[in-house]
Amino acid sequence: MEHDIQKLLDLYFDGKTTIQQEQQLRAYFLGNAVKENWMPYKSLFVGFQSSKKEKFTQAIDLPKKSRYVFWWASAAIVATFIVGGNLYKPTQSYSEQEAHASYAEFKENVLLVSTHLNQGANRLAHLETFDQTTTKYLKKE
Repeated sequence: MEHDIQKLLDLYFDGKTTIQQEQQLRAYFLGNAVKENWMPYKSLFVGFQSSKKEKFTQAIDLPKKSRYVFWWASAAIVATFIVGGNLYKPTQSYSEQEAHASYAEFKENVLLVSTHLNQGANRLAHLETFDQTTTKYLKKE
């Protein structure tokens, strides 16, 4: 029997025993016929047996999970998307911005040319009047 107990203990500490083998070990060590050289192992099995009988009797107050947290989180996410969607205005691409800048520059240059042409046209009107009067005098002579 002592040789069997040694084999069973070796298997037990290697984690290779079956339920029946563990029950044999438990029965041996919880009995009164334990030899002196196995006494340190007896306290191990007695400790296991006594820990099975222990029960926790105090009440545990677990915090109640609030369903409102889920709804608040959902509402916050939705609000973030709504506000973010309304604040986001897509910027024009670089080519569109460049086109608008070119158009503004072109418009400014056309206005400048138009102004100079109008001034030139006014001077030509004076020149035409001068030409008409000079032609009138030249024809008379």
